Amino acid sequence: TEAQVMAFQQSQGLPVTGVADEQTLQTLQHAVNAASQASPTGLRIGDRDEAVIQLKIGLDQVGFTVPGNTTNYFGSQTEAQVMAFQQSQGLPVTGVADEQTLLALQDAVNIPSELTGLRFGDRDEAVIQLKIDLDKVGFTVPGNTTNYFGSQTEAQVTAFQLSRGLPATGVVDVQTLLALQDAVNALPPPTPTVFRLGDRHDAVIQLKADLDKVGFTVPGNMTNLYGSQTEAQVKAFQHTYNLRADGIAGPATLNKLKEVAANPPVVLRNGVRHSSVIQLKVDLGRVGFPVPGNNTNLFGDQTEAQVRAFQRANRLVVTGVADPYTLKTLQDIVKKLPTGPLQGYRIIIDAGHGGSDSGAIGVNGLKEKDVVLDISKRVEKKLKAAGATVIMTRSTDVFITLDERVRIGNNSNASSFVSIHANSFNKSARGVETYWNRSSSSSLSKSLAEEIQKELVKAMETTDRGVKEGNFRVIREITIPSVLVEVGFIDNNSDGAKLAQSRYRERIADAIYKGTVTYYNNR
Repeated sequence: TEAQVMAFQQSQGLPVTGVADEQTLQTLQHAVNAASQASPTGLRIGDRDEAVIQLKIGLDQVGFTVPGNTTNYFGSQTEAQVMAFQQSQGLPVTGVADEQTLLALQDAVNIPSELTGLRFGDRDEAVIQLKIDLDKVGFTVPGNTTNYFGSQTEAQVTAFQLSRGLPATGVVDVQTLLALQDAVNALPPPTPTVFRLGDRHDAVIQLKADLDKVGFTVPGNMTNLYGSQTEAQVKAFQHTYNLRADGIAGPATLNKLKEVAANPPVVLRNGVRHSSVIQLKVDLGRVGFPVPGNNTNLFGDQTEAQVRAFQRANRLVVTGVADPYTLKTLQDIVKKLPTGPLQGYRIIIDAGHGGSDSGAIGVNGLKEKDVVLDISKRVEKKLKAAGATVIMTRSTDVFITLDERVRIGNNSNASSFVSIHANSFNKSARGVETYWNRSSSSSLSKSLAEEIQKELVKAMETTDRGVKEGNFRVIREITIPSVLVEVGFIDNNSDGAKLAQSRYRERIADAIYKGTVTYYNNR
């Protein structure tokens, strides 16, 4: 443009600056008029000229139609439309089609849009775009988006014109069109309807917030990056709600997320107290991730740690939050466990003494270490048949230190610890008793002791010496529910004779097994 301005200036003997100053523009206008033998620029009411026809055509094209046939006569209706056009362009409203008015009209006619001049009664594909743009800026035409410019379209065009201080004609003239385009261009960019790996957008922050609200927490800071962990949690959400699990947050996923977030489920995370936390802990224990301590409804640090361990083992996003997909995965695994009342539980059976430590010596030289090992192995067999995983502190005649027994109790991810012993006192004492300690898991330890004691009394047909609080190291220092069982007095003639018999040992093992099953069933 600058090069052509300079060439024109040089051809007219003007200073060659490349700037379209006033002198250049005036010279250009004179040249144009001379070259085209343009019609007079002062067309006004009463004139008859072929240029009036072109004037009326131009006015009609930009929405200022002169009624009637397009003749060469400049009448009152032509003057009225010229004045309306001048007003719309901020020109002096004279009704005379002067040079300034004609130039403005030419600019308006050259606007590349099919929308100018649309009015009531028109049918045109451009009407569809008009309605779309009106809707974008808040002037919605009710009903289907058709190509018909009806009364409702006219009403919304009029409302838009009034809102912008334009002549309220209901006709889409140039000024209305330009104002509409400006309004549309001023709108903020639309929020994407699809998010995928690698995207960055502020809306991703809200996506993460909604995912967290329904339990699918994206680890790390809430940034606007749709990263691999966001993708993984979107997949988990999609799996949970039976959507296509592609990790892409498209319309179906976003709509479902919005629906769930409006009425979110209870999300089990650190600090929450809820009845379902108890079942969560039970299920975690059944699949090998027991939560130490009391089996309460509190989701604490140890629960979070085991949830994380479970998620890590099953290649889930490691958040420590028991989100719906984590719970679903947990349930799927639990359902596949062997059937039985103790399926999935890990139980430690501790046969007392062993090796160089014979324990108490009873009637006819009966050794405590041998009796309790035999009973422990019988208990092991019964527990395994019921689906439990059994950890034996010893399965042979070896010596195991108390330190090692405590270590096994606290580091085996087990859900209970049962230590089996036989008593000895003054040969006259007899009966069975079971001990617990209040230092750790006290209420559960006491419950386990009560259930086992109840069954032992029936099995041994001897004195019920009761459930007692004891200070034995294996029940004082082990943090999971722990009991120590005294199955009878090995030095008493009555109890000792029974402990020497295989059938009584079987009955004792069955009693410990039944008490354990009842304990777990009542939790």
